[in-house]
Formats: sequence, C-alpha cells, structure tokens
Amino acid sequence: MMASITISPYVLPGIKDFKLEPEPVNYIRIDHKTKDALIVAVIESVCKYFGVDYNKISSNSRNAYIVEPRRMICYYLYESRFKFTLKEIGDIIGYYNHATVLYHIGKVNNFLDAKDKQTIADLEKLDKLINYQEVKC
Repeated sequence: MMASITISPYVLPGIKDFKLEPEPVNYIRIDHKTKDALIVAVIESVCKYFGVDYNKISSNSRNAYIVEPRRMICYYLYESRFKFTLKEIGDIIGYYNHATVLYHIGKVNNFLDAKDKQTIADLEKLDKLINYQEVKC
C-alpha cells in the first residue's frame, strides 16, 4: 500500500486537493547465470544489509554481529540452485571447514523451524536484495 501526500490549499494557494503520488516501483528478477555471479551477489547483499565488511565476515571473529551475516551466507549458498558443497562454502566465507558450515546452516534451520520472526524477515529481505532489482515505472 502506497502512501500519498496531500498538499493543503492553505500552503499552496489556488491548488485544491492536489495529491502527489509516489512513483510506483516494480521489481524484475535477476537470473544469476554462474556460481561466481551468485557468490558476488550474496556477499554484497549480506554485507550491505547487515552493514558489515566482507573482511570481518571472513575473519575468525565470533562476535554476534559478524556471525549472523556469515550464517546467512552459508545458508543462502547451500540452498541455492547451484548446490555448493560444504567445502566450497567454507572457502568462500574464510576457509572454514565443512563442519562449521554445517553448523551455521543447522542454526538457521533451527530458527526457521521455531518460526523466528527476525530470521524469516532477514531471509525475505536478503532474497529481495539478491534476486530482484528495482525498476521505476
């Protein structure tokens, strides 16, 4: 639902009930043709969404604000249509072993099974950032 702005005739004399509607925005789906294109899109989107630099994500830090984006990258790449191996995902996020990647994926799945609202909202927003591009009509 789009909000509209009503301009009062008292502010602009001579204009009655003028409504300024926001420009409608549509989204087109982006088809990532290669694994590399998807990796770049996922990493850029996750870093932008969480406001974290990739160098921090690929470090061995255990701070919660860094671990959460790392989990999302693991989960998204594992669930993608390219079916990355656990070792490939581990190499992408900073040379972690397959067990660490599996742990991250399991944590996200546990949050989803528990219907964690924050995790669901994060994944939906990330999906939009990764797979769709805004197009103004």
